[in-house]
Amino acid sequence: MGVRHVYGNTLAGVARGLSLRMDHGTQYLSDHFLNQTKDWGINPSFASQ
Repeated sequence: MGVRHVYGNTLAGVARGLSLRMDHGTQYLSDHFLNQTKDWGINPSFASQ
């Protein structure tokens, strides 16, 4: 919802260059989440533990 609100759509590469800071929670490490963010062009930035 956030990508659509800010960028106007959810097409591949729409958020290219955006870095998303996140922890190592299971929701952020799931293949589905990481593949979706990669498709949008979002770079994961994991916090140190």
